Amino acid sequence: MKSVTMRICAALLSLFLLAGCLPVSAAGDARASTVHFLWASPAESTPAETKPISAVQWWYSADDAVYYLFLPAEADTARLQVWFSGASRYAIDGSTVADGAVTGLLTAGNHTVSFDGTAYTLCVMQSANISSMYISTESGSMNYIHAAKGNEETGKLRMVDANGSVIYDNQLNQIKGRGNATWNKPKKPYQIKLSKSTDLIGAGKCKTWVLLANYSERSLIRNKVAYDLANDAGLPNSSESCFVDLYCNNQYMGNYQLCEKVQINDNRVEIRDLEAATEDCNEADVDSYPRFGPNSAVTGSCKGYEIPQNPEDITGGYLLELEYKDRYEGEVSGFVTSRGQPVVIKSPECASREQVAYISGFFQEFEDALYAADGVNPTTGKRYDEYFDLTSLARKYILEEYVKNIDANVTSQFFYKPSDQESTTGFCGPVWDYDNALGNFNGATSTTGIYAAAKKGYTYYFHMLYQQESFLNAVRAEWNSNYAPLIAMSVGNTPATGDTLLRPLSEYYEMLSASAAMNFTYWNILDSVTSSGVDTGRTYEENIAYLKNYMAGRAEYLSSVWQTEDIRALPQTSSEVLAGIPDILQYNGKNTVYAVCSEEGLQKAADLVSAGNSLRGVTLLQTADITLTGSFTPGGANEANAGLSTLNTVFKGTYNGQGYKIYNLQINRPEQNGVGIFAASYQASFLDVHIESGTVTGFNRVAALTGYGDQCTFTRCSNGADIISLGGTDGTAGLAGVARDSAVFVSCFNTGSVTAETAPAGIAGWGQTNITLQNCYNAGTISGTTSAALARTGAALDFSSCYYADGCGAPDICGATGFADAALTDGTLLAALNEGSGVWAAGDSFPLLAPVAQEALVKLTIRYFAEELLIKTSEVYYTPGSAVSLLPENGNFVAGLVFNGQPVADSTVLLQEDGILDILLSVQAQNISSYTGPGSYYISTAAELETLLQLSRERDLTGSIFYIITDINASGIQSSGGTFTGTLNGKFSRITGLRVPLFQSVAKTGDVRKLIFSDSNLTGQGVVAHANAGKISYITTENLVLRGDAPGGIVGENSGLINACATDGYIISSGSAGGIAATNTGSIKNCYNSARIVACQGSAGGIAAASEGTVAHCFNRGMLNSAANTAVAGGALENCSFWDWCAGDPGAAAPLTSAQIADPAFLATLPALYWQAGETHPVLAAACYELGDANGDNRVSIADVVLLLRYLNDLVPAESIDLTAADVTGDGFSMPDVIRIMQYLNGAYDF
Repeated sequence: MKSVTMRICAALLSLFLLAGCLPVSAAGDARASTVHFLWASPAESTPAETKPISAVQWWYSADDAVYYLFLPAEADTARLQVWFSGASRYAIDGSTVADGAVTGLLTAGNHTVSFDGTAYTLCVMQSANISSMYISTESGSMNYIHAAKGNEETGKLRMVDANGSVIYDNQLNQIKGRGNATWNKPKKPYQIKLSKSTDLIGAGKCKTWVLLANYSERSLIRNKVAYDLANDAGLPNSSESCFVDLYCNNQYMGNYQLCEKVQINDNRVEIRDLEAATEDCNEADVDSYPRFGPNSAVTGSCKGYEIPQNPEDITGGYLLELEYKDRYEGEVSGFVTSRGQPVVIKSPECASREQVAYISGFFQEFEDALYAADGVNPTTGKRYDEYFDLTSLARKYILEEYVKNIDANVTSQFFYKPSDQESTTGFCGPVWDYDNALGNFNGATSTTGIYAAAKKGYTYYFHMLYQQESFLNAVRAEWNSNYAPLIAMSVGNTPATGDTLLRPLSEYYEMLSASAAMNFTYWNILDSVTSSGVDTGRTYEENIAYLKNYMAGRAEYLSSVWQTEDIRALPQTSSEVLAGIPDILQYNGKNTVYAVCSEEGLQKAADLVSAGNSLRGVTLLQTADITLTGSFTPGGANEANAGLSTLNTVFKGTYNGQGYKIYNLQINRPEQNGVGIFAASYQASFLDVHIESGTVTGFNRVAALTGYGDQCTFTRCSNGADIISLGGTDGTAGLAGVARDSAVFVSCFNTGSVTAETAPAGIAGWGQTNITLQNCYNAGTISGTTSAALARTGAALDFSSCYYADGCGAPDICGATGFADAALTDGTLLAALNEGSGVWAAGDSFPLLAPVAQEALVKLTIRYFAEELLIKTSEVYYTPGSAVSLLPENGNFVAGLVFNGQPVADSTVLLQEDGILDILLSVQAQNISSYTGPGSYYISTAAELETLLQLSRERDLTGSIFYIITDINASGIQSSGGTFTGTLNGKFSRITGLRVPLFQSVAKTGDVRKLIFSDSNLTGQGVVAHANAGKISYITTENLVLRGDAPGGIVGENSGLINACATDGYIISSGSAGGIAATNTGSIKNCYNSARIVACQGSAGGIAAASEGTVAHCFNRGMLNSAANTAVAGGALENCSFWDWCAGDPGAAAPLTSAQIADPAFLATLPALYWQAGETHPVLAAACYELGDANGDNRVSIADVVLLLRYLNDLVPAESIDLTAADVTGDGFSMPDVIRIMQYLNGAYDF
């Protein structure tokens, strides 16, 4: 049986298609079969022993336990030549097939393939209508290419159209990975370079092409639609493309989009090739010359190459790209404008200093013109459209706005500048990268709202363009004449013509449906939301329908906008006008503002509080009306009336409704105390929140916004939902069931009914301790005993300008003014309310709060630099005029501050507009070999440790901090150091095989900490030093063998402080000896000894043989052998104990049995900061060793900093980090903890 199995496992089923094609499973893919293979090639032309490039390996799907054969469009299933190996008999659907035979048995559908009687199910699928591309790499695998984006291989490439005609069959000079975020997806994108220029898609010859995977979008055509639309709308040089079924090394890879690469070249961006002209001027390769300029995106900086010779004309051509700051670092030439926009010079890639100066100056002049109110550069007098063509700007903006491209203004935004002989103005394009557009990104799915022209990105170019009337006129004209008709044709509203690249979506669907079926069988991702959290459909047909609906709806909205007199005046009601502010559905704990614009988002906010995230310091910004369709679950919980400040399941943030409304709030929690959108709130703020309708039912403390509110403020809020309490004894009202401790309600009203057995009220159900109501009214019906028109009171209430309807059914008990029901609509109440505020407006049935124009938030971009390396970028949003301190926490770690390009001192600014704050951190210690005086130095070898010891013998090291950053074998060190006066932080590195004490002594200014001495075998008075007058802490010995005439495990004599140290091994003395010190006149705290101590002619002490100082919170469990044993130490002891098996004078120490030492009650007597439970006795707390160790490698190093920065930038998941260890400040992990860890690594902070 085993031999049969082995033959089956080795079997190869080879199929050769008459047309010459194949599908194959991906190498390295865990899903791919390693058992059987199917090969395909023209039956009449390929010898039996030849395996062609166009071959297909069948692929095993673990999802349905079926093998698949993915055939390309040109395959003729009536003539498949098959080969077998590894078995003696082969059959397809019961019919024996000879090795090498041509068969027509493998038609589309399910088949049974047998190897010596063992049957397997095979499903044959076939593409249609599109070309096939076959690649074989030199290695025969894609593993090397997939290992890193820059890895490349050569090979061969064959491309065949759907009819079987060969388009290319020759060498492949290069295949490598490409893309940014897309490279991290399972389905990889590639760049290929042919051996000769070839027209692969009917768009002209070229060598370099791009294969887009389109993994993140399930229609597969968003990029294609955007490129085709751009071409037809008149954006020249936009990429043309076609679809192919891709096979690599006989492996099916999926449906790919074959595109022209964005580059200067014939048939691409057809302008002068300045790099080629520069190469002609210089003898050496241009990339061999030295580089200049900072690599990071420093405002106002440039970078490029020191190329000696330039062409006479350097005015063009240039290809530029706006880019993210972190990605800018990976580019070799570019510049950063005065407003912080990084611009990559894509061509010439190796730009000379003169070329960078020219194009950066040109672009800066454009930016300065754009930011001028009249669009005119104040220095040159040139208008913005004298730098870049107006029509081109308008067409590019329209595309970005129409598709709601998340990269608009940010990345993949290309510009090109021809030489002045061709054109004195630049142009937008080519367009690129739209897989996360057209409704395929969470937060950009609404078809309404102005998006790209909102403040988005670093410099908001589209936003500034949108302020210019000439630009708006061009937008209006281009939309109505070019874009709108094309889109109407594509979505099927008007007949199609044959002269456009853009086609009706139905044609794209018909063209790709067969290929898509194969793609989504291999990449089984349809049955889930996209990676950005959007449900675009669970079938391919549904995805096309979703795209069609989005395109039609978006076009309808923009047509309504761009036919008005002033398109800027339209309200921007969608969440996307706050581009850059993440949706609450993308909550990551790192931002201070999140948008709430959907039912799911509102529930998410509540669920976060329920999960223990109070959202303190976070503003929830409602950015659209929300209609709830199901039952809502309150956020958080509170069964008690007090203690909210200590609870995390309590809302402690700000909810700014911005005047948007919440409809149909349905909450049914009849047994719950604390019911509302939030069950309980503490020091929370509710601003412009309006509950329009619904029913909220709970037991006690029931209201629309919060069941229980402590020290909360409510400004311009209203409720129209019906509120019902079934318990009826403790707080029921429209806005807050219970309001206490200086709660404030300003310009609020209730029109919903409030029902409770006892004490219902219109605004606040039970007010305690100085509650304030100003300019409020109630018109809702209040039902229940001891009811109140506006608020119940348990203490002083401050009422002013407050009103209630006489017909509400509840008496006033707080001094409010009653009004007749008619006053709701006749203007009487409106006039009274506006006497105190002027914020009210007439409504159909009652006064409403007048709409308030919400101030646009201003953004402070904070960038952290370490040695010119950008390590973190964060964005914080403020209301205009907010006082912002430029000096962050841990300011002693800051080497400099730059605000909006200008160095500043520690100061606070009123942030009136968007700003950029660069924080320059000093994080780099020097190697000890470069020692010049006080500072931070690191040690990583035994030789460098010997350098420290020698320095301590020769110099005063006060003010110097030394770090041991790796384990060191010290067995070769022959001489101790001298008197150590500096700071040595071992960061829990392990010193192995020490043969001499580290130092002769530790001076009063000396500090030695965090070292593990392993397998030390030495003669001397202590492993650290003979004597200590300074501070020694967190020292551990393992397997110590120490010999001396008066030794201690740590030091012989202590007159300073020894804290949190532990010894284990043997200590042997010709005189007296102690586990920690032989003699102590200073302090020994939180130490224990497990070493066996033998004192031949003196006394032995578990902690110290003789002590006239302090010994506290210590215990001994080591055996003592001497003529005079002291269990712990002589003299005064505080909370010290010993194992009762240890022979010796107990003195003031307590003897404990083994059971008592292991008892948690004993551990509870020791300081929790330093101790934790061990297997048989308390041990030094692991937190002392693990704090800051985010990656779990038992040390704190720069690796932890890098990991945490990657986490803060969403590059690694939280699961890969020990966030408890990373929280060195003790208040939850955040950026300040990273700074603290970096300080710790440089000795500026300790934990």
